[in-house]
Amino acid sequence: MDGYLALLAGLAAPGATVFVLAVSLKAGHGWGVTEELLRTGFPEPEWFDTQIEETEVAAKTGGQELILPGYLLRTIRASDT
Repeated sequence: MDGYLALLAGLAAPGATVFVLAVSLKAGHGWGVTEELLRTGFPEPEWFDTQIEETEVAAKTGGQELILPGYLLRTIRASDT
């Protein structure tokens, strides 16, 4: 996940709003992210107005529907100066 988050700075145009939906480590499957990891992936001043909300992530795998705890992050890429 760290690598993916690091790539977003190069992919998002200045002024772009970025959303990241991620499964929380609290799901208990041995994988996922923490709110701290998401926050460190979008540091100021490169990103601003970062908001993270706890949410539920719906997934379907092998015919089984899952509802997992997660995070929805919204942030804005700073304009180049």
